[in-house]
Amino acid sequence: MSRRALAAGFVAVAVLAGCAQRTVPGRTVYETVTVTPHVATAPSTEPSTSPVADVRSPSSSAVMHRLPGTCDDLLSVGTLVDALGHDLNGKTAFVVGLPDAATGRISYLNCRYSVGPAAPTGRIEIGVSLYRTAANAAARIAPTVSDYLAHGANNSAATVAGLPARVLIGGAGADYAPTVVLADGQRTIVVTVRDSTDTGAARSELLRLALLADQRTAQD
Repeated sequence: MSRRALAAGFVAVAVLAGCAQRTVPGRTVYETVTVTPHVATAPSTEPSTSPVADVRSPSSSAVMHRLPGTCDDLLSVGTLVDALGHDLNGKTAFVVGLPDAATGRISYLNCRYSVGPAAPTGRIEIGVSLYRTAANAAARIAPTVSDYLAHGANNSAATVAGLPARVLIGGAGADYAPTVVLADGQRTIVVTVRDSTDTGAARSELLRLALLADQRTAQD
């Protein structure tokens, strides 16, 4: 990696200090890339009225050694528009994380949507981490949930692609906006939706996006 990329990465570390992955110890170098959003089109079919799909994500039992792509090709603006049923404004940014031996993390994607002056980390933020083992991934859920609970969030159960998830809503401050977390095999999925005053709508968006992220980042 170039010196310029390294410099950009350390800036990204400071930006990421407030995200749901902040409880993960160890140093990680990040590379940040900002792109303009794709031209969004209305979904061809009506989105499901159920916030939780009853189908299993196409995960494989094979060991994953890498995530199958980046935010731009796995979770493009168009895929979010189709999942949510409405357009997204602003810019899109993504962060690619390097391995972290302290937690067993192999790689990390942080995808940010509707980024602007009022929302520098985006109105929607999707984090997907890949770990060496399913046990490594599962171990990351409890610290995030505990952190949110310590800041006043309510913790409720949900199901995403047949997997248990935790929905964390009501935390104090922008760093604790409505969030859903889950582990699927070697991966963890963390989705945050900011600036939502409707708790029911926020929960629905969180679960739709968590399902999308789980499906799109599964083993090829």
